[in-house]
Amino acid sequence: MKSTLSTSIGTLTLERPTILASGILGISLDVFERLYNAGAGAVVTKSLSKEPWDGYANPTIFSVKGGGWLNAVGLSNPGAVNFAKMIASNSKVPIIVSLVGSAEDDFDFMVKQFENCKVSAYELNLSCPHVAKVGLEVGDDIELVKNCKESKIGYRCSCYSKSRTRHYKLS
Repeated sequence: MKSTLSTSIGTLTLERPTILASGILGISLDVFERLYNAGAGAVVTKSLSKEPWDGYANPTIFSVKGGGWLNAVGLSNPGAVNFAKMIASNSKVPIIVSLVGSAEDDFDFMVKQFENCKVSAYELNLSCPHVAKVGLEVGDDIELVKNCKESKIGYRCSCYSKSRTRHYKLS
């Protein structure tokens, strides 16, 4: 009997039960393929916005007294349109696209950009505490979160929220 590590989360089934969280490695299909080949079950992209964002100037990652590291990248990203082009040739890596926006229309627009890409799920970034009008501020608007779930974002695959204090399964 062959053992398996496959795991299902909503409509998402992974061959391996590990997911690389959204962060500094989540911006290139080449890196996604290397991570998948090294054993990751899925990769979450950096959080993507409707338009490209520059984020904060360096240093964006620094050590803290007593040990550990802190980052404040400021959600730098190439924007949903550009990123969809970057991953269009993906055929094997389970990709969870992380989205950040301030209105339902932002999320609808971004999901539409990925219609022809192999996307396994979406994550709504509701946890960024230091960029105005997105992240925690959006996550506190329960009506907006509910409307996003009921809009185009949930039509194709599972959608989850990423929140510092709570997690909601949206579909």
